[in-house]
Amino acid sequence: MGAPTLEPVKENVRIIFNDAVIADTTNAYRVAQSGSSAYYIPPADLKLEHLTRVSGSSHCPWKGDASYWTLSVGDKKAESVAWSYEDPKEAFLPIKGYLAFYTNRVDAFYVGEGKV
Repeated sequence: MGAPTLEPVKENVRIIFNDAVIADTTNAYRVAQSGSSAYYIPPADLKLEHLTRVSGSSHCPWKGDASYWTLSVGDKKAESVAWSYEDPKEAFLPIKGYLAFYTNRVDAFYVGEGKV
């Protein structure tokens, strides 16, 4: 498994959950690793009132320790749908505090005009 790469995303990134726009940004970063990608979104471009930090963490040898977040909108909830690195390793400092989401746990995830 190779080291992940980090790059800014030029396209608009949007996340929809239970008919609410949770994220809408042109300031995301993409982290690619082993054939998969995650899009990290700055907190300023998220509807943080719908997110709650939950207990538990995981460790990535390249990025550091991740914390997890649950998303709730109305009567719909997605447990541990997002994660963030609050103290990432030096190579990943640009995503400090940004949140990434499991694309298959939200209703819609767009990068540019395409659905992920």
